Amino acid sequence: LSAANFAVPSLSDLSGTVSVLNDPVIPDGTLVSAFDRSAPGAAFAEQCLPPFGGGLAAVAPDGNYATVLLPGRDYSLTAILPVTGIGTEEEGLWSSFAQGGNPVPIGGDMVVNFEYPEQPAVVAVSGIVTDPSSVPLRDVEVLISAMDGIASSPDTGYTVRTMTAADGTYTAQVLSGSNYSITFDPGPPALAPPQAPGAIK
Repeated sequence: LSAANFAVPSLSDLSGTVSVLNDPVIPDGTLVSAFDRSAPGAAFAEQCLPPFGGGLAAVAPDGNYATVLLPGRDYSLTAILPVTGIGTEEEGLWSSFAQGGNPVPIGGDMVVNFEYPEQPAVVAVSGIVTDPSSVPLRDVEVLISAMDGIASSPDTGYTVRTMTAADGTYTAQVLSGSNYSITFDPGPPALAPPQAPGAIK
């Protein structure tokens, strides 16, 4: 039998805090993501999960996070913060703040902090999605994104995603004072149901 040797690379510690103005408790589900911009074969390749590569680091209720990354690479670091008072993914509604995304060279241990502004007031956006014949479309994904960041922080992105109901209607809650783009994705076309033998003429 021949020997198979492996050299475990040295890793760099990435840590820091995520904070929200006037809110000492960070929402459950807040994450810090790290995408390796120099990975071969992809412009943005998500690293494997901890402990090797970072990927997604959970943020504690007090705002602290920590993970490890391979040094000598440029990472796109983003803090993803669920928005309070909007709804839950189980209800078909998903929303988040996103801050960061610029390439950060990791050459050793590093501290990166994210500071969010106070959340603006929530307002409702609603409508109906139809086909060219004005027939309502169900299960269409509706993606609403702040075009230039939120009003109190242009560097902070905001996105909400929901689905249309059976009658083609949708309702989403967004943050006031911002300009939004709204896109609709009906998904792939549904396959026709199978025909019983002899039903095709």
